[in-house]
Amino acid sequence: MKQKKEKTQKKFIFQEKPEICLIDIKNDIKDNLAAKGFNVKSGTLGKLINVLKDNKYSQHQCLPNYSFPANLHEYEIIVLDLSDNEKIEYNWEHNSRKCITEYSAFYILSQYPQNLFNPKPFGSYLLRSKIAENNSHPVIFIIFADTFEIVNYNLVTITNYDSDFKELKYNNYDFYP
Repeated sequence: MKQKKEKTQKKFIFQEKPEICLIDIKNDIKDNLAAKGFNVKSGTLGKLINVLKDNKYSQHQCLPNYSFPANLHEYEIIVLDLSDNEKIEYNWEHNSRKCITEYSAFYILSQYPQNLFNPKPFGSYLLRSKIAENNSHPVIFIIFADTFEIVNYNLVTITNYDSDFKELKYNNYDFYP
């Protein structure tokens, strides 16, 4: 019986191509594809952050928590789920810069009454710049769509002598040129 089971199990050979990037796709899907031999990597536009405020003067500094493979511009297939709404709790350690090597640093200011910081549209905008590095090879996009959402961000740039505030506006579909 054991030999029969081993013969019926298929062995999958790792396929170097196509390279597939799964953005905000559940880990079990990635694991299933990898087990079948596909070359998959994960990424995220960012996770929603609960930024509970004590009073109307409360504010939090937030950093975009996106993550993409370093060589994303080489991928042939990008699968993106815009409906992923996983939330994490605010953690000051994750939203402060450890090493600043430049003469300025930036963060996004979350102020009262905002109690949920959405970094996804900002991540979507950054994804577009990563895709633009593509060397003109074809890319297949598979998009699990969600409602169109525009988010206003208060970007704060800090230097050794001043702070500059700038309002930016991005949407969750900004990844697509």
